[in-house]
Amino acid sequence: MNQGLARYGIIGVLILATTGLLVVMLPSVTAFSIGMRATAPTMTAVFAATRIPAGTSNSTWTPVERDFNGVTMVLVPAGCFMMGSTEAQIDYAVELARKDDVDAQPEWFGDEKPVHEVCFDQPFWIDQTEVTHAQFEQIRGKPDSLSFTGDSEPEHIIWFEARDFCALRGARLPTEAEWEYAARGPEGFIFPWGNTFEANRLLYAGNIRSQIVDVGSKPGGVSWVGALDMSGSAWEWTSSLYQPYPYQATDGREADTGTRTDILRVLRGGSRYEVEDSARAANRGGGHPDAWFSSLGFRCIRSYH
Repeated sequence: MNQGLARYGIIGVLILATTGLLVVMLPSVTAFSIGMRATAPTMTAVFAATRIPAGTSNSTWTPVERDFNGVTMVLVPAGCFMMGSTEAQIDYAVELARKDDVDAQPEWFGDEKPVHEVCFDQPFWIDQTEVTHAQFEQIRGKPDSLSFTGDSEPEHIIWFEARDFCALRGARLPTEAEWEYAARGPEGFIFPWGNTFEANRLLYAGNIRSQIVDVGSKPGGVSWVGALDMSGSAWEWTSSLYQPYPYQATDGREADTGTRTDILRVLRGGSRYEVEDSARAANRGGGHPDAWFSSLGFRCIRSYH
């Protein structure tokens, strides 16, 4: 994970102090914390009709949409992908980061290694966009402190609220593996659209003009399954605890930790206030479950049926 606001020195420290963010160290991992029940994904049933045929590429999969009580979700087929970043991909991340900070180092992205294969025997549905302000307010029942429109993503959402909202929909937060697979596909794209950064495909620090952002406003950034805004716009909560790779759903990182707030949950996707390297599909952030700040949202997934 990149150094995020930590790279801005005193300004970053001030932001940390007002948002509850901190710098943490995990074994062999440098992490910058941004900070219902987290259920490990089931990988038993095989749905042959929706499994990726051998040789399928991102470009040959045809997106499938379905309406769930007014919320559009897209199908993520069963299959495998390589999770994390190769040395070459980390070199590219450093190149992007150095446009903003000349001191960027490969070690900043050490939590994206080692690259490892993750497979899903069962397909799943994922929200086409981040949960909108209107959708969230229907459940939460109280106005946000800022004047966001109905189609914008809600702000200042803590992990517990995101988890509970998804549960009320009969869904759950994605694991970080599910999120990354939906974002980059079997070909392992660096970004949802391909392997080269293109500013016109996302909302990020280089082109943001307004604090209020409607979901789906950058259709050119669509992922292989038809999911929007998986780069930039808002950081997205996942169910996963922030732990070193390789990812294993059964190693405790998808455990229910109750009301504990001294742990970190993984955040994905970067935000409209982040720079280019944060928009990569493999980029990882970590936040305390009770942390809240601007440009933090989420999307839900549900089992295939």
